[in-house]
Amino acid sequence: MSTNENSTKSDLKKLIFIAFLSISIALAYFIYSGVEKNSIIMSQRNRILQDSLLIVKKSSEIEKLKADLLALQLENEVMKDSVKQESNKFALVLGELRSKETELEYIFEEIQKQKATRKLKEKEYARNEANVKYLIKELVKFEDSISKKAEEAEAGVEFEANAAGGFDSENPDEVSDASSSRSTPAKTTLKVREINIVAIVNGKEIKADAISLQPKDKLKFRIALAAFPESSRGHVEVTVRLVEPGGKTLYNPFEGGGMLKVGEKEIPYTVNKDFEYSGSKNINFVFEKGSEYKPGKHFMQVYLDGKLSGATSFQVI
Repeated sequence: MSTNENSTKSDLKKLIFIAFLSISIALAYFIYSGVEKNSIIMSQRNRILQDSLLIVKKSSEIEKLKADLLALQLENEVMKDSVKQESNKFALVLGELRSKETELEYIFEEIQKQKATRKLKEKEYARNEANVKYLIKELVKFEDSISKKAEEAEAGVEFEANAAGGFDSENPDEVSDASSSRSTPAKTTLKVREINIVAIVNGKEIKADAISLQPKDKLKFRIALAAFPESSRGHVEVTVRLVEPGGKTLYNPFEGGGMLKVGEKEIPYTVNKDFEYSGSKNINFVFEKGSEYKPGKHFMQVYLDGKLSGATSFQVI
C-alpha cells in the first residue's frame, strides 16, 4: 500500500514537473514569440517611419524643384521679352545702318563727281596759271620796252639840249629864242629800277629767293625807284600786290590792304603808301601774314600811281 502510494506520488510529481516544464516552455516560447513579433513590428514601424520621412523629404525637394522650375519659367519669359526688345532695337539699328549706307553711297557718288569736277578745275587752274605766268612775262617785257623808250627819250632830251647850246654859241642873235625853248620842262618819267624781297626770320634778314617761312616771319619789300630826269621831284603812290600759289592776293584791310582801281576794274592789293621823291628813291614795305604760307611760287607786282611798273617772284619751300 505504501509502495503504491509512493509510486503514485512519484508519478504525480513527475507529471506535475512535466506539466510545469511544458507550461514554462510554452510560456517562454510565447514570450519569445511575442517579443520577436514586437521586434518585427517595431522594425516595420521604424522602416515605415523612415520611409515616411524620406517621402516627406522627397516631397519637399519636389516642391522646391517645382518652385525653381516656376522661377525658371518666369525668368525665361522675361528673357524672351528682353530678347524681343533687343531684336526690335537691332531691327531699328539695322534700318538706320541701311539708311546711313544709302546716304554714304550718295555721298560717295557726290565725292566722285566732285573729284571729276576738281580735276577739270585743276586743269583749268593750270591753264589759268600758265596764262598768268605768260601775262606777267609779257608785262615785264612791256616794262622793259617802256624803260628803254624812257631812256631813249631822256637821251633825246639831252641831245636836243646840247644841240641847242651849240647853236646858241654860233648864233648869238638867237639866244633868246633858244633860251625860251630850253625853258620848257621835260616830261618826268618814274620807273621801278630794282625789287628785292628779304625775309625777316628771328630778327635776321635773309634773301627770299627760296626760303621756308613760318607764320611769325615777316617779309620786307625793297623797291628802288628811278626818276627821269634825275633832278625831277614829286610824289608817287606805290602799291604792292603779293599773290600766293592759287592766284589769291594776300589782302588784309587791317594790315594796310585795300582795293586798287586798274582800268575799269578794282583789284585787291597787299600794301600801299604815298612817297615824296627827288630823283632816285629807295622805299621799304614790311609785311607780316600771321598765318601759314603756302608752299610754291609767290608773285609780287609793283604799281606806281595805279600802273603796273615792276614784278618779281620768290619761292616758299
